[in-house]
Amino acid sequence: KHKISFTSHPLPNDKTDQFEAAAQMEGTMLTFAYGTTWPIGLSILVSSFLIFPLNERTTNAKQVQMMTGLNPVLFWISNLLWDNLLYMISSLSMMALVIGLDESDIFSTYGGPGAFTLILLFLGWFGD
Repeated sequence: KHKISFTSHPLPNDKTDQFEAAAQMEGTMLTFAYGTTWPIGLSILVSSFLIFPLNERTTNAKQVQMMTGLNPVLFWISNLLWDNLLYMISSLSMMALVIGLDESDIFSTYGGPGAFTLILLFLGWFGD
C-alpha cells in the first residue's frame, strides 16, 4: 500500500504577462488611470497655494500693508479665507467632473461621493 502524491506550484507570471492581463480588463485600467492622475493633479492644486506666500516674501507686500495700518491677524485670515474659497471652487468642480463623467459607477456606489468629499475636504485642510 504505497501511495504517490504530486503537487504542482507554478512559477508566478512575469511582469509583462501581469501587465497584459491587467490591460485586458478595462475596469482595472480605469482604476489605474484614476490612481495615477488624481494624486498628481491634487498635489499640483495644493502646491499652487504656495505661490502667494512665496511671492509675498519677495515683494514684501505684507510689510507695505502693515505700514498702512492693517492688522496682521486680518491679513492672514483674509488670505486663509481666499485660499479656502479657491480650493472649494476647484474641488467642487473636480468632484462634479468625476461624478458626472463616471460611466463605470466607481465613485457613485458604496458611499463613494461621501468618501471622495471627505478626502478632498481633509486634503484642503491638512494638505499644505
